[in-house]
Amino acid sequence: MSIRLVRYSSEHEEAWDYFIRNRSVNSTFLHSRKFYKHNALNTQDDCSYLFYDDNKLIAVFPANLYEKEGNKILHSYLRSTYGGVVFSDDAKTIDIIEVLEQIENEAKILEVSEIIIRPTFSIYNSGLGGSLDYALWKCGFSLKYREVEFAIDLHKYPMYGSSCKRSTTAAYKKGVTVRESNELSQYWDILSSNLRERYGVTPVHSIEQIEYLKQLIGDDIKLFAAYLEDKMIGGILCFVANKCVVHAQYIASISRYQEYRPLNAAIDTIAAWSKNNGYKYFNLGMATEPGGAIINDGLMRFKEGFGARGVLRETMHKIL
Repeated sequence: MSIRLVRYSSEHEEAWDYFIRNRSVNSTFLHSRKFYKHNALNTQDDCSYLFYDDNKLIAVFPANLYEKEGNKILHSYLRSTYGGVVFSDDAKTIDIIEVLEQIENEAKILEVSEIIIRPTFSIYNSGLGGSLDYALWKCGFSLKYREVEFAIDLHKYPMYGSSCKRSTTAAYKKGVTVRESNELSQYWDILSSNLRERYGVTPVHSIEQIEYLKQLIGDDIKLFAAYLEDKMIGGILCFVANKCVVHAQYIASISRYQEYRPLNAAIDTIAAWSKNNGYKYFNLGMATEPGGAIINDGLMRFKEGFGARGVLRETMHKIL
C-alpha cells in the first residue's frame, strides 16, 4: 500500500482545516475541526484519520467511534450533517479505494461491527466526486438509507410556482423586510417556540452553542431576519457551507404572523443574495424525517414552490 494512514490528534488541526478550506473537492465548513470542536462530545469519541501519499495529504476521514447495544460503530460523522472521505484532486479512484480499505482494516483492529459513512452530496462538490460513490460500492458498502434535500439552482432563479410568487409578492406589500441581523438570541426564542409548538422538540443547537459556533466560524454563519416594522417575526439561519452552497440550517417564524408570509420574503431575499454573490445553490434542506421513509408533504410542496428540486443524500454502511 502506498497510502499512509495517520490517526487524527490536535497537532493536525491546522493541516486538516487548511486541507478542508483550500484543497478538497467535496468539503464544507462542517468538516472543519473548528466546527467539530463546538460540541464537546466530539472530543470524547473522535476517531478521525488523515491519508498521505508520500508527504502529501490527499484525504481525510472525519469519524466518531462509539458503542451501541454492545456493538462498536465507526460513524462518519455522527454529529454533523456530512462526513465521508473528503479528498483532493490529487486523489485518484484507486487511491480512494485504498483509503476505504485502510479504514476497514483499522476498524477491524478496533473491533468495530459496523462502518457508517454519510458523504457530502453532489451540489457541494467543487469538482467531480463520483469516484467516492464507485469506491464505496467496490469496497462492499451498501445503502443504509436515502434522504432527499431540496435546493434552488441559482442559475435558474427565480423559478417560483404561481402560488408561491403571489405569497412572496404579498409579503413585501404587507411591509415585511428582510436583513442580516446579529440578534441571535431573539431569533432563538422564535425558533424554540416554533419547534415546541409544531413538533414538541427543541433546536439541535442551544443558543450558547450557536453563539460559540459563530465565534469559531465567523461570517459564514448568517442570520437573515424578517421584520414587520421593527419587530422580528421570523427568519432563516444560514450556513455558508463553501464556495458553492448556502444552506438554510434553521427556518422559523412566529405563527400568529403567518399571514404576512415572512419566510417567503426571507427565502426570496437569501436566494437573491446568494446568486448575486456567486453561489450555485441555495439549499433549503430536507422535507423528510431522518432516514427518509416519512415525507412531510406540506413542507415539500412549500420548498418546491420556490423552484427547489430534490438532491439525493445517501448514507452507506458495511457490516464487519
